[in-house]
Amino acid sequence: MMFGFKKKKKNNLDLAFDKTFEEINKLDSWNDPKKLERYILDSSEQIVSTTKEIESEKKEYRVVNNYLKDIEILENLIQEEKDELSGLASTLVELTKARVGFENRESRISEKNYTLMEENEDSIPATIDRLTQNEIYQDSLNKDMRHLEGEKSAIEIDRDSLKKVIRFQSIVSIVILISCLLISGTLFLYQYYTGTDLKWLQIIVLLFTATVFTIIFMRDSYIKRKNRSSLRYLNRIIPMLNAIKMKYVNITSAVNYVYSNYDIDSSKELEYLWNNYQNEKRDRELYNRNNMDIEVCNDRVMGFLNKKKLYDPKVWRFQALALVRQEEMVEVKQRLIQRRQKIKDQIDSNMNSVKLERDEIDRIMKEHNFYVPEIIEIIQSVDRLCGLNQYKKRNPGAEPERQRRN
Repeated sequence: MMFGFKKKKKNNLDLAFDKTFEEINKLDSWNDPKKLERYILDSSEQIVSTTKEIESEKKEYRVVNNYLKDIEILENLIQEEKDELSGLASTLVELTKARVGFENRESRISEKNYTLMEENEDSIPATIDRLTQNEIYQDSLNKDMRHLEGEKSAIEIDRDSLKKVIRFQSIVSIVILISCLLISGTLFLYQYYTGTDLKWLQIIVLLFTATVFTIIFMRDSYIKRKNRSSLRYLNRIIPMLNAIKMKYVNITSAVNYVYSNYDIDSSKELEYLWNNYQNEKRDRELYNRNNMDIEVCNDRVMGFLNKKKLYDPKVWRFQALALVRQEEMVEVKQRLIQRRQKIKDQIDSNMNSVKLERDEIDRIMKEHNFYVPEIIEIIQSVDRLCGLNQYKKRNPGAEPERQRRN
């Protein structure tokens, strides 16, 4: 609530009275002294409780009045003082708005990452540069490694193909040799038994066989030379590939260490965190400076208001906008006036309740001639405590409202 007032639980004026009256109706006999005594004591206790509430409400009423007097003092300032106060309050409003904006904004970086960046602030720029270079080198090694792996695989596939060709040529050579021997043997036997001259056919077979084997020999020699060349090239690639793999493993280990340390996946992400940290750090420094400026401005506003002997200058720290805008001050004043009226109505209502309770006690005692000294002493103490002696003198023998209802 405005100006720190607490909402008080509303007291229904007739609720306590009606409750007591309902209990009275339940009694079997009013001639029982114990029951009369219980009723009078309960009513007296209710009077004391309501009176305490009235005192609390009167205290709040005085506080509201004091706040209204403070507003009147501020409204009656000379123009130069109004301008000075408005300037100070305007600065306070703007600084407070900036602080609220910072507190409500979404953070650029998690607190965990902020702490991590802060702890390694001096080394982060060098780490970003080194990580970037390592990633470039790692990528280059990876490309070289894939290229050599490809060449190695191609050579191994080619050598496998050459081995298959060699095996195939060996089989073909054997088949051709056997075929030539069979043909030559057949021609010889045919010539032997028939006497036919088949030397020219035997020469053709021998020439064919020699030609085929010459071709196979030359091709076999070429394949073997190519195979030896591939093997020499493969023997050069394997050490190069192993060396590149070793370098790749080492650089990958270094890169992964940084990744793990900062919980990132790339140098770009680390650079992004670093930029966010710098922006967040700048914002926090501005926030801290803003808080210091707010304290300085608050002190100036409080110093000005304290000179005017206000009831509660501190409350205007949270109502600075009303010191800047006239319409806000009018609204504040109107709410205070409404609050004061509600408190006054509540006080009057509770006072009426107390009087009705007190009159009912007198009526019951008179009706039943119940004048026990101890009870009378208690009632007189309640009258003194609750300030009812003056009321009783002004209203001797007043007939209670409840009796008129009946």
